[in-house]
Amino acid sequence: MEEAPADLHVETLVSGPGTGPRGTLERLRPEPADLLPRNDVAITGFRLSLFKGMGNTRGNGESGFIRSVDQAVDRFHGMVVARL
Repeated sequence: MEEAPADLHVETLVSGPGTGPRGTLERLRPEPADLLPRNDVAITGFRLSLFKGMGNTRGNGESGFIRSVDQAVDRFHGMVVARL
């Protein structure tokens, strides 16, 4: 998806122990095959994550933690979930 944010982290979930390959969309767009595991392990899914600083206060101000969480959830839903 061209509209998805470049800093979206994608992790391949695999069967068995360990984790699969991961990276940001910025790195994976030119080489999407980098999401495939190197061995013949089965892919069970993908985990999508957006990381964001969470503010330094608990209040409802613009730099507050609660406001930061609300904005992060809204951004993830609007830019990732809704477009899937």
